[in-house]
Amino acid sequence: MSHDDAASSQTPAPIFCVRTSSHGDIIMLGSALAQLRSAGLEPVLVTHPPFVSTAKCLGALQWILATDGTHSELWHRSSAQEPWSPATDGPWQHAAAILDFQVTARSRRALRSLGATLGARPLLWMSCRKDRWRRLVTMTRARLCGQKAAKKIETAQKTDLPLWQATARDHDVLESYDALVTRALSRLGIVEHKGQELDPTAPLIAPLMAPPFSHSTDAAEQPCYDCVIFAGASLPLKAWPKAHVIACAQELTKAGLSVALAGGPAERQESEKIAAQCPGVVSLAGRLPMDQTVALIAKARFVVTTDSFPAHVRDLSGGPGLVLFGATSPTLGFAPRSKQMAVASLALSCSPCTRHGRGTCRFGNHACMMGLTGHAVAAYVLKALQP
Repeated sequence: MSHDDAASSQTPAPIFCVRTSSHGDIIMLGSALAQLRSAGLEPVLVTHPPFVSTAKCLGALQWILATDGTHSELWHRSSAQEPWSPATDGPWQHAAAILDFQVTARSRRALRSLGATLGARPLLWMSCRKDRWRRLVTMTRARLCGQKAAKKIETAQKTDLPLWQATARDHDVLESYDALVTRALSRLGIVEHKGQELDPTAPLIAPLMAPPFSHSTDAAEQPCYDCVIFAGASLPLKAWPKAHVIACAQELTKAGLSVALAGGPAERQESEKIAAQCPGVVSLAGRLPMDQTVALIAKARFVVTTDSFPAHVRDLSGGPGLVLFGATSPTLGFAPRSKQMAVASLALSCSPCTRHGRGTCRFGNHACMMGLTGHAVAAYVLKALQP
């Protein structure tokens, strides 16, 4: 299929993008999906049902195919202002390609389900390239050299916030997504496409489905806070200690900033306890639907977050922020790419203990996050927000 063929058809040719998990990974696809749409294609995201609400926030999408390997459900929206609704038939004809952005057993199951939906018609199938060897070496080195970590916590709490100077390899995941899009467009004959440079200052809540995010009336009414803190994470090992969150929030409110604590339903009780010890701090954890959470992140003057979903939203939407890496590491390729985002990491010899932060601290001291003190983070936020 050539670019002229795509342009001459009445509707854009669909290109199926498989990414079955997780919330943060779905958000990280935003730039790649926007590039596909700008090239005249119709990106259709194939994902698992729990992540549909996150996918609906991406403005480059009009079609979502949710499948658990047994049952499939198709979602469609006709405009940015209208809500998503289930559809019985989708853009299956003249499909351009299937792109696997995950390359796991789970994504292969999704591809088999997609193949059953599309039938036996030939398509261009392409997959992301993952640097699994480098990740294995990084994890093995941390496992073998981690005995030094217990000694570093005493000095770590006395230093300033340790900022990580990210390299291109620390953006490995995003770069691999862009590389897959470039290869796919080349194979499809859209050789003149050079990729879309997303404006880092563009608003997250766009009125007419402007990439990367969509419009929501309720989300547009979300108030703007000086600083929003996401201290929790889907995996507790990545969470920022409660004492540090309290210290940071108290210093920021004393400086006259409006502060909100946010997160998922599992963090609601803990967030409310923290807010009770910090007069003036608002607890929103577990109270907002996905589109309003995205709007909260986009509108805040500054966002402090762990290595989780909010970090990727802020990276894609633009605006200053700080990502706290502890149990995980930016060397695994998940560091934000926006120049307005900063990364803090002690880079202890035991980090990363696992790729995604599963399990418990081997040394029982959580040194990697304990060393990122609330005072140091608050000082960084106040400096960043100085007029």
